[in-house]
Amino acid sequence: MAINLQSLIQSELGAAAIARLSGLLGEPEAATQGALRCAVPALVGGLVNRGSTPEGAGVLLTTLRGLDPGIVDDAVANFRGERFEEVTREGGVLLPSIFGAKVGPVVDVLTRATSLGRGSVGRLLSA
Repeated sequence: MAINLQSLIQSELGAAAIARLSGLLGEPEAATQGALRCAVPALVGGLVNRGSTPEGAGVLLTTLRGLDPGIVDDAVANFRGERFEEVTREGGVLLPSIFGAKVGPVVDVLTRATSLGRGSVGRLLSA
């Protein structure tokens, strides 16, 4: 049985999570939900693309090893916002490993496709 990673991630982002993330971003819930519909496929696609070669997989693994393990270990507290700034900072380190030099263009495309501002889109991708 095939697992659809994108659907799995989307299903975990319920109303409470979207409301919390909206509050942390300072954006309306409907706008955040719409942006997530664009951001999740972009992130999954970027990970699949980057990890499809040994070199790209190595870049991802090296970056992941350098991140704060507490961010992943305490994901619930992080998403409640207790460490949101730290999460987005660490996520910002991960984005170039996923998208390479295309981070800016990816943020620009998602900004145009959603009603969020560029800064909010960047923070959303980093979260």
